[in-house]
Amino acid sequence: MSIEIRPFQMADTEATVSLWQETGLSRPWNNPYQDIRRKLTVQPELFLVAVDRGEELDAGDGEAAGVGDGGSAHSRWG
Repeated sequence: MSIEIRPFQMADTEATVSLWQETGLSRPWNNPYQDIRRKLTVQPELFLVAVDRGEELDAGDGEAAGVGDGGSAHSRWG
């Protein structure tokens, strides 16, 4: 397993939202796409993803796990 931690990129959106939903970190009253857009307006450098490069997924980009800085409505790690 090879993990890379780096700043979130827009290409990480679908994998991040999917991971949040699969792990029960999203809530019906919070649209995860809006959460991402909001986070990117305030200290976007603190929105990080961990990408597993050792496992190919559908797009071949690996799986992304998003983590926020806690300053937004909620932080996530999955």
